Amino acid sequence: LKGEGLCVYGNLLRRREGAEDRSMSGQNQVDSDERALEAFQEAVEATCGKNTRVLVACGVALRSVQSKIHVAVEMHRAALRIQPQEREHKRELACSLNDLGTYLKNSGTITEDVARVCLDVLDEYLYSRKEDDGVLQEDENSDKGVQKQRKRRSQGKEVDHKYHKSSFQGNGSPLYERIYRAALVVDGEYAASWYNMGVLHGEKNELDKAAEAYLKAIEYCPDYTEALCNYGSLLRSRGDLGGAVKAFERSLRTNPNHAMIRANLAATLCELGAQTKVSPCSSG
Repeated sequence: LKGEGLCVYGNLLRRREGAEDRSMSGQNQVDSDERALEAFQEAVEATCGKNTRVLVACGVALRSVQSKIHVAVEMHRAALRIQPQEREHKRELACSLNDLGTYLKNSGTITEDVARVCLDVLDEYLYSRKEDDGVLQEDENSDKGVQKQRKRRSQGKEVDHKYHKSSFQGNGSPLYERIYRAALVVDGEYAASWYNMGVLHGEKNELDKAAEAYLKAIEYCPDYTEALCNYGSLLRSRGDLGGAVKAFERSLRTNPNHAMIRANLAATLCELGAQTKVSPCSSG
């Protein structure tokens, strides 16, 4: 089997695994996963890493294995280099970068291979260009004194870009946040990364930025349950109970049985009712 044929074989193994998950023992499941991943990696080797369909399929498969997310990123980067304007490649790379950022945030360990991929990604997508969007643009004053000019050719024209030298333990943003930002440079409409940026801003009590990020996530994915819920909680914390109720109700329509959303909506309605009762007295 060559190239795409190996991808078909890998997908068949994955579908069979899904159907047999309940009956498989732990070790058998691991062995089956490894066979599927080996088929995808052999497909990439058989096509010398030049078939974008194979690269994308391999990246999607590897993304399902937490320890292989950084390899998935490399596969999607390779596909995007071959077809830089292909929308699907940008979306898949943004998805893998978003998963990599979440892995970095939740994992206490960063291997040398993961670190290398992260640095390459940041160099290519974040530090080598200056974005117009203020949310994505790296602070020009950060790492002052170690900035240097880099010249590149873009669409036949020579342009200057700021290069912000960075390290994992620098004074700037956490590594996982910078990976989320890189995902948004690749695909500015990727809702999951906007949501994760909203969470990060909320954790730092940057509520205006958090609200902007949640609204972006909702703009690009109107039925994003978690983004709507978090935005409602943010509005409630700022005293906008009416706005919070609307956000919670909209969130609940996307997932009617979500217990936390129902509890948040009920509590906000109680607060709004108490506020309404007090208002006439205070105005008299």
